[in-house]
Amino acid sequence: MEQASVIKKLRMRCLQGVQVREAYLIANLARSFKADIIITHENLKADAKNLMEILWLGIRSGGVIEMAVMGDEMERTLAGLESLFEASLPPVFARMDYTPAAVAAMSPWAALPENE
Repeated sequence: MEQASVIKKLRMRCLQGVQVREAYLIANLARSFKADIIITHENLKADAKNLMEILWLGIRSGGVIEMAVMGDEMERTLAGLESLFEASLPPVFARMDYTPAAVAAMSPWAALPENE
């Protein structure tokens, strides 16, 4: 008998895609639930409680993932993960200032004197 599951498709909104920070947030939250959570991206599957498996998926900005939640607290688990994607994984760089002066200030060489 196949175990019941709840499946939800989500789009990655972070401009940098899933990197270590994002994978950590997903895995850390997933570990707080009893349910089993499988993330599928481009025919690859990962345990959402495993940071390395999430990174291995190579989820880029705009990429669509499918989250399958099975076991205890399915609805609560899915709601928590959805809220993470909405609140904690926003398009981080969208709010940055890309004017020439701001970009120069971000440069590690911006503070060097011009005569050196």
